[in-house]
Amino acid sequence: MGAVFLDGQSGVGEIMITFRQYIEQLEIELRHHPDRTEIIAEITVHMKEEMSAQNLPEKEAMAIIINKFGSPQELAGSFRQASLPSPQQVKVLFILFNIGVFIVGIAITFGHHLGNLSFFHWAWGALAQNSWWVLMTYTAYWILIGYHLGKEFGSQGKKLLTETVRLTIIPNLFFMMIVLYGIMPIEWFRSFLTAPFFGACLIATILFYPISQAGFYLGKHQGL
Repeated sequence: MGAVFLDGQSGVGEIMITFRQYIEQLEIELRHHPDRTEIIAEITVHMKEEMSAQNLPEKEAMAIIINKFGSPQELAGSFRQASLPSPQQVKVLFILFNIGVFIVGIAITFGHHLGNLSFFHWAWGALAQNSWWVLMTYTAYWILIGYHLGKEFGSQGKKLLTETVRLTIIPNLFFMMIVLYGIMPIEWFRSFLTAPFFGACLIATILFYPISQAGFYLGKHQGL
């Protein structure tokens, strides 16, 4: 069997990793996993049981164990993959978040213009004063969508990105329509709709998909 090295590469020769080194490398590979401690404890028990049952010298026992469990990198990869949400769950999460932002925005708008609660007036004023920051934050959110899908799902995330962007942009388009058709008075937004800001919003809307793709390729590269 090929040798197993600490860096995960293979070659020809004897096993080059001890039981202790295997566990140490697995701990490094799983350093960001939320269940790292429990996984290490469980694998340690299983591997010790295997070695005890084989009653062989450590090198020979480790050869059998690595053939069964895989290298530390391979085993850690399987645990990381198992802990990831499914592509469908990620898509739903992003869509629900965007809908949540949309609902909050609508609530603040109606609350400010039609209600008497001071909170809505304060929130509206804060948004009006920080409209450019709101736009930049929302743009960064679209980059984050692409980055996450690229990093976690690689090439398979490309189709998921397209579906996610299409569905999350529906509330944005719906909001634009109800304003343009007068269902919601455009006068309500005079404090926001300066010419430069309106132009920036239009450009950002057009670029939402391209910038999410840029985030996707960056995330895909980071995930390699």
